[in-house]
Amino acid sequence: IITLLIHGFLLRANAKNPAHFVRSFTAVIALKMFFFMALLLGYGLMNKPHFGGFAVTFLVMYASFLAFESWALIRALRK
Repeated sequence: IITLLIHGFLLRANAKNPAHFVRSFTAVIALKMFFFMALLLGYGLMNKPHFGGFAVTFLVMYASFLAFESWALIRALRK
């Protein structure tokens, strides 16, 4: 649900001003990355024995979703 709200926010930002979209996109990606890094760190502190496998899986999923999200935004903005 949060991703859909962010997606809508970014599309509205582009409709208003494309230069504002670049700033908004960069800010959103940075905030999400810091949030997920804190989540990953919190999990690592609470569950050290299983952290390695979780971290690798989490980062692969994060990178995959980031690529999909970027592709979806680019596709929507080309229309």
